[in-house]
Amino acid sequence: VEDNKSFDEHTPAKRIPVFSPAEMRSLSVEHKVPAIT
Repeated sequence: VEDNKSFDEHTPAKRIPVFSPAEMRSLSVEHKVPAIT
């Protein structure tokens, strides 16, 4: 369990998704105007 905790600490992206600016913009557009997709 300790090893898993340590791994989690070194991998915050596992809990918090990290998107690039382009992906963020794409997601934002999808949420604002889902009809376009």
